[in-house]
Amino acid sequence: MAVSIAERKSSVELLLTDVAMPDVDGPTLAAKILTIHANAKVIFMSGYGLETYDAEKIAEAGFLPKPFSSRMLFDVIDRALGAGLQTSSASSTGFSF
Repeated sequence: MAVSIAERKSSVELLLTDVAMPDVDGPTLAAKILTIHANAKVIFMSGYGLETYDAEKIAEAGFLPKPFSSRMLFDVIDRALGAGLQTSSASSTGFSF
């Protein structure tokens, strides 16, 4: 569903997605979105610790540990959009965990 929405949008600035989801994992979703909107920022969230994943690749995109407060959410979004977390193309990032 997220990919079909992204395909209809002229731009996507930010993708906030869980790492582990039932139908498609967050890294796969991010790679698909980034092929459509290469300049989108990506923030992953998870109830599992960062050490569970490839920390370097997650750090490139941004990571929000669950549970989080609204302040933490606003701060990570502000950093991503304001300070500009590194954007990664799907091919260079190769999101895989």
